[in-house]
Amino acid sequence: MKTKPLEIPDNMELEFLSVPYTHTDPKIEGQRLLLAQFISSKLSRDNRLVYSPVVHFATVSNKFGMPTTWAYWERLCIATIMNCNTLVCVKMDGWDISTGVQAELKVADDNGKSIHFLDPHPYIVELQALNINYEYWVKGSRFLEIYAPLD
Repeated sequence: MKTKPLEIPDNMELEFLSVPYTHTDPKIEGQRLLLAQFISSKLSRDNRLVYSPVVHFATVSNKFGMPTTWAYWERLCIATIMNCNTLVCVKMDGWDISTGVQAELKVADDNGKSIHFLDPHPYIVELQALNINYEYWVKGSRFLEIYAPLD
């Protein structure tokens, strides 16, 4: 079977979306996840190639009892950052004290990756206007995820 050669688009720059996630309050974790998902979707709609370990793995981690610590996810995050062109750090509450975000920034800086900081406030305002307020249970998770309106 002969296949047609794959046409590769011009802009194939991959961006790593760095956001804080882990918190002692499950509601804050849920808010952080929702905001990360929303920002990721908005950037993707702008034809940007975005990868976020929080967006891709937080629900899986909770559903199947995987750790949510930097120590656990460090290898994947570093490998992904090394294959990205840019790290986009969302300056949401907690970004400046997050072990993971700070380590991701250091890896990107130490390896000459472009680093951009993103103000989350326009996204928060837009997300609040959508009035998303729902709950769902992830069987086997360590908590009931509550996506409440962001404060």
